[in-house]
Amino acid sequence: MGPGFYPHNSIFEVMMATGLVGLVCFGNWLYNVFKAARKIINQSQFAWTLYLLIQYFILGLTSYSVFTNSYFWYFSAIVIWLGQKTKKNA
Repeated sequence: MGPGFYPHNSIFEVMMATGLVGLVCFGNWLYNVFKAARKIINQSQFAWTLYLLIQYFILGLTSYSVFTNSYFWYFSAIVIWLGQKTKKNA
């Protein structure tokens, strides 16, 4: 693919750009994000971050390059941080 083009699927894009090692790392990141999301899902004051993450995740699966979708990375990092914060307070 030429510059500026991407496969319109984040999973395939990660696999194509970084290989199996990158796909495993990306899968691990997603696993940690959704594990943290399960911890904070019942806390209504943090629910907005999950809604934004889900929005950018679904949109990013088909519409944006995973590497340039900065909002997905920001919100997923916030969710992981809130999940760790929730674990410490529990």
